[in-house]
Amino acid sequence: MEKIEKQKKLEKERAYFICLIIFLGLFIPTCLSLTSRLGLPVLLQAACFFAILITMAMLHMRVQKIESSLVQLKSR
Repeated sequence: MEKIEKQKKLEKERAYFICLIIFLGLFIPTCLSLTSRLGLPVLLQAACFFAILITMAMLHMRVQKIESSLVQLKSR
């Protein structure tokens, strides 16, 4: 029973992170248009873009860890 509960928790966490990655990906154009309308320098716009990409990459690595945990949990 404990194994099933842990598996459900990990799958829920995985889905949450995937939704967050998608949201951040959809937020990039909005962020870039907002920074350009505010008249911020191009370097600051690029920094904002790369900050979002790095955040997405970190979340993706977290999803991979969760998926490996799920595989180990299922193989037991």
